[in-house]
Amino acid sequence: MSASTSAVLPIEGSPEFDRECERVRKELASKFAWTAQHGGMIYRHDPASAPMDDKTFNRVSRSTHSFRYRNDKGERLYFLRMEDIIAAWDDPSLDIGVPLAERVEFMPGKPPDCKDDLGRSVLNIWQAPRWEQLPSQQEPAAFTELVRYLFEADQRAMEHIFDFLAHLVQRPDERVNHAILLTSESKGIGKSTLGTIIRRLAGERNSSVAQSKDLKSQFDGWLVGKLVIQVDEVYEHGNTDLANRLKPILTEPTVSVNIKYGPQLVVKNFARLILFSNQSAPIDIEEGDRRYFVFDSKATPRDPEYYEGLNSFIASDAGMAAIYWWLKRRDIANFKPYAAPPVTSHKREAMEMSGGPLRHYLEATVRSGHLLATLGREFTMDALQRQLALEGFAAQAKSVKEVGLALKAAGVAPMRAMVNGKRARVHRLPDWPIHGEPTEF
Repeated sequence: MSASTSAVLPIEGSPEFDRECERVRKELASKFAWTAQHGGMIYRHDPASAPMDDKTFNRVSRSTHSFRYRNDKGERLYFLRMEDIIAAWDDPSLDIGVPLAERVEFMPGKPPDCKDDLGRSVLNIWQAPRWEQLPSQQEPAAFTELVRYLFEADQRAMEHIFDFLAHLVQRPDERVNHAILLTSESKGIGKSTLGTIIRRLAGERNSSVAQSKDLKSQFDGWLVGKLVIQVDEVYEHGNTDLANRLKPILTEPTVSVNIKYGPQLVVKNFARLILFSNQSAPIDIEEGDRRYFVFDSKATPRDPEYYEGLNSFIASDAGMAAIYWWLKRRDIANFKPYAAPPVTSHKREAMEMSGGPLRHYLEATVRSGHLLATLGREFTMDALQRQLALEGFAAQAKSVKEVGLALKAAGVAPMRAMVNGKRARVHRLPDWPIHGEPTEF
């Protein structure tokens, strides 16, 4: 470094030097935290990342959170090492500000540093949305019009969506036991724009966008610390694995998550799923389901000018604050977050179209006469499971519940009958006439 460049470096003990030290401390305090749960330093807003050992942290601190200065020994590099952080924990007067906690938790509505139910020190990764600091009395006409348009002015559907979002804003620490599934054949009507609004209402750090492949992956760190998870272009019709994978996310208060290159964690689950698709029945929904509010929109794209005005509104602080505070003031006394959502005609249609390969196969074999030819008019569950295994459905046949639901959909009734001199539970094929020879499968 040239003498002229060295001369402009801050001098140790000077006000400029002190300001630079304070900048470095603030950067570290806002970016890092040490937790016993991870056994190392982590990025405080990305707890799913792998923890750093002391050597790695020192290297990161030196390379990205440092500055050069001068003292009587010449030019020096100022940065904080792990031992400096530890010393500050032992002596609070040093006040570096990097948190030390026993656990990382996502605790909506609580301060950044708090205690859990067991009295353990917690690093709370929830962040209040900034709209909380921007009170507004403005009517969000652009937002309410978007909801009216997407949900075709269906008052019952609109009220449910408004209540769902008002609950998100007013009571982020309460779970909702169902997802929103909005489908449409037309593309470009504004589904993803609605998703953007919902994510911004929750706070960008408290929300994420996932893909179907993420939902099926063995690694689900994307679930950690999220109030809202938006999933675009869902289409897993006939795949019961995805439906089963989503069940605990929608209903369980805690979930176990596997973090790639990190520990397995059990975390509190506050996630609200918002699913979008251009297919009318993108996932299988069981008869009697309580986990999905389904609406299939027949809306078509509007003029580009409409979306330009809408996007301008939601991109502004004033627009988002208007939406947030309008929902904040909404009366949700009658909204029951744990109750089943309203059943729409679209949901009934989706249930009728659901079932997966096993259900469709059994319906076909019952109607064709193949099942009658191989098992007879009456048969036990064991006999059916063996037959299904021979015909390529060994995995599905292991689930008595899944087989039972498929039989019910095919019109096969359970009953009691004598089998080998003992009363047993059997299943009886429908009595409709079957013409011609059984179809080979």
